[in-house]
Order: sequence, then C-alpha cells, then structure tokens
Amino acid sequence: MTRVHYAWSRWWAELPLRQTLFLGAGLGILLPALVLAFFQITSKLDSEIDLRVRAPMQQYAEVLSHGLAPAIWNVDQGAGAELIEAVMRNPDVVRISVMDEYKQSFAYRERAGAAEGDLLHDNRDILHNGTRVGHLVLELSTARVKNELQGDLTKVALALVAQVAISFVLIWLLFDRRMVRPLQTLQLGAQRLARGELDQALQWQRYDEIGKLAQGLDTMRSNLAALLTEREQKNAALQSELEAKHRYEAQILELNSTLEQRVADRTQELTEAMAQLTTTQDELVRSEKLSALGALVAGIAHELNTPIGNSLTVASTLQDHTNAFRAGMEGGLTRSQLQEYVDNTQQGTGILMRSLHHAAELVASFKQVAVDQTSVNRRTFLLNDTVAEILLTLGPTLRKTSHSVQCDIPADIKMDSYPGPLGQIVTNLVNNALLHAFEERKQGVIRLSARGLPGGFVEFVVSDNGQGIPAGHLPKVFDPFFTTKLGKGGSGLGLNIVYNLATTMLGGSIRVDSRQGEGARFTLVLPLAVA
Repeated sequence: MTRVHYAWSRWWAELPLRQTLFLGAGLGILLPALVLAFFQITSKLDSEIDLRVRAPMQQYAEVLSHGLAPAIWNVDQGAGAELIEAVMRNPDVVRISVMDEYKQSFAYRERAGAAEGDLLHDNRDILHNGTRVGHLVLELSTARVKNELQGDLTKVALALVAQVAISFVLIWLLFDRRMVRPLQTLQLGAQRLARGELDQALQWQRYDEIGKLAQGLDTMRSNLAALLTEREQKNAALQSELEAKHRYEAQILELNSTLEQRVADRTQELTEAMAQLTTTQDELVRSEKLSALGALVAGIAHELNTPIGNSLTVASTLQDHTNAFRAGMEGGLTRSQLQEYVDNTQQGTGILMRSLHHAAELVASFKQVAVDQTSVNRRTFLLNDTVAEILLTLGPTLRKTSHSVQCDIPADIKMDSYPGPLGQIVTNLVNNALLHAFEERKQGVIRLSARGLPGGFVEFVVSDNGQGIPAGHLPKVFDPFFTTKLGKGGSGLGLNIVYNLATTMLGGSIRVDSRQGEGARFTLVLPLAVA
C-alpha cells in the first residue's frame, strides 16, 4: 500500500499542467453533465409513462367498462369485439380480457409478439344499472415509451460529449497560449539569469501580471549587469589601491628615518584608502545580495502555478454549474436548486479571487522584502472568524496534501488591528510548515491556538509535529533570503515578512522554538489594540 501511495503521489506531483487541465475539465464537466442528463431522462420517463400509458389506460378502462356493460347484459359479443378492436389500435395495449358474471370469458384479445415486461394493469368490475355483470382486465406496455426515451438519452449523451470536446479545445488553446507558453518562456529566461547570462534581454509584449513580472525580471537583469560591471571596475580600482598601498609602505620604510613629515602625510593617505576600501567592500556585499535574487526567480515562477491552477479548477467548476443551471432552466427550477447555484457560485468566486490575490502577493513579495504598510486597513474583528476565513483560502492547497490543520481559538477574542497583515502571517506560517516540516511524514498536523494575556495582549501559536528545525538554522530563520528549498518552492522571504509584519505593523513580537524531530512552534504576542 505504501508503494502504491508513493507512486500515486509522485505521479500526481509530476503531472504536467496541461494533463491536469484535461483531467479536471473531464471530471468536472463531463461526469456531472452525464449524471444530470440521466436523472432528467429518468424523471421524464416517469412523466411520459403517466401521460402516454397510465392515463390512456384509465380512459380505456373507463370506456370499456361502460361500453361492454350493455353488450354483456344483452350477450352481444359482436358489439363488445368492435369496442375492444377500437382500443387495440393503440400499439401500447397488450391484452384485454373480459369475464362475465359467471367468470366465463366473454371476450379476449391479445397482441401477437407483445413485450412481456414493463406492463401496467387496470382491473375493474363492469356494472349495468348498478349490478355487477362482468370483470375487465386491461394491460398496457411501457416498452415503446422507454425505447424512445433511451434513444433521447443516447442523443443527449452524444451532444454532451461533443460539447465537452469543444470546451476542451477552447480551454486548451486559451490556457496554452495565455499561461503555459508564457510561463515556459519566463522560466527559460529565469534560468538564464540564474546561470549569470545577463546579455540577452527578456522581450515581452504583454501588460498582464506575467508581462509585469517579465518586465521586472528584465529590469533586474539590467541592474545586475550594471552592478557586475561596476563591481569589476571597483575590483580593478581596489587592486590598484592595494598596489599603491604596498608602494606607499615601501616608501615609508625607506624614508622613515629622514622624512617624518612625509610619513605622516602617507599615513593620512593610507587611512583614507582603507576607508574607501571598507566602503567598496560594503558595496560588494550589497551587489552579491542582488545577484542572489537571480537564483530565486526559477522558484518564484514555479510557485505561481499553484494559485493559478486553483483558479483554473474553480473556473472549470463554475462553468459546470452554469451549464447544469442552464439545462435545468428548460425543465423548471426549484427554489432549492436556485439557492444551491447561487451559494456555489458565491463560494467559487470567493476562492477564485483569493487565489488570484495570492498569486499577486507572490509577485509583490519577490519584488520587495518590506511590505507596503499603506495598503492595509485597520478595523475591529474577531480573531477566530478571521483565522477561519484565512484557512478557507488555504483549503485548495491543503487538500492537495495528506496533512491537516486544527484550530483552537476562543470565540470571544476581539482585536482592533490589521487583519490583512495577520492573514499574511498565518498564510506564510502554514505554507512554511507544509514546505519544510513534513518531508518524512505522511500525515502531519498543523495546530493554531490562541489565549488572552494580561495587559491587553493575545498569544497566538502556530505549531506542527514535523521534523523540526536544526539548531544551527534557528538564529537565521527570520533572515531575508535564507531558505533550504531554493528553487523548490522556497524564496527565503516568507518568515522575514512574518517577522517584519509582527514587530512593526502589528506592534508585537515573535519567537520560534524547535527541536530536531519534535516539530516547530512559532509564538506571537500581539496587542489586542494596536497603538
């Protein structure tokens, strides 16, 4: 079972985006449409049987019971036979049996080669002036109605298959042209930047999010190229200065005994040269940090696939619900069906907006480490409700894993603060646990808890039962660009953003406790009302 689960997980993780699109569209559009069509045809079958078989059967029985009464009373089998022959013209009538009051056959008519199954019966007494003079048995078959509706079901199924095939083609063309090809081109450009190939520009003629990301990458490429050129020039200048330093020292040693004043002058020059050397070294450190950004680009491009894939899945589901709703309009809708469609659409659009917002946040986090503090709003909110909404946005990501999140937050903790930065903190901590904590665990647990503290503070804890953080990494987890998953989903910005938000925007503090193999625990102490 373990090998099967591992093989399945690996197959799912390696499934390309195109195949994922087809699988989701097939399961999300074709299967529900076929099931809905089946139930509609079944419902129509019942109504057709009532309208075309059961109702005529009752009418025939009523006519025969009244028409055969005089014939039986007068023992006029000819008149009864004419009336029965008139009813037998209906191809659905299988058998008519008439018995007199002595239970002897008065008339009997059966259609040759009639279907034996799917028969409806109507038995009633024949009365003449209030006296029972005979008994009528009328049988009709539903086989013809069922055969017609089965043909309709086949036509509907073929139409649905054709509709889904057209949808596949349109979705494929749009997704391949607008998403897959641009991402592949962007990934190749990012890989060139990571290898240090800065001479080839990223040409992009689009103005959407991917185009803006490509423009940002090209700007970074230009800046890196300029910085590298400047660094080479400074290195050459530094080498010249070092050589000059050696020359100055030789001259000082040579003239030490006779030229005290010149020694003082040379010493001043050396001091200035050392100060310039220190400044140059600081510039080199900053340029190296900028160079490290190039290696992050490939990982950031890969991370964008998750929220975009979630958005595509939700869009496909909304399309399915809309098709089902349109089909249901032809047969009439109930209030519960309309309410269900509205609820599903509202929830789907909410998840879609949150996923796209998450993709925009990834791009913004890549461009800058410091969060723009002017883009958030302060308000009063319940901590439990806000965390629940955040976990709802993380639902698509969590459902792709075998891990779970447990929430234990009292319902009465009210805060006057910034829910946006708090939501980003929770999202980054949960994603950090999913990415780093459970590599060797099949079913991990992330626990969110909170409790009130004296003095108007709240302690908010995010912990997991994963593999823990090595002791050597603990002092550096909040440093920018520090990650053990470079190019594998980690940018090194998540926990640094958490630290900045908690200590500046929310006015609190954060610490991390962990032991190897015993999970990690992030503890935030935040004021209930931000000063």
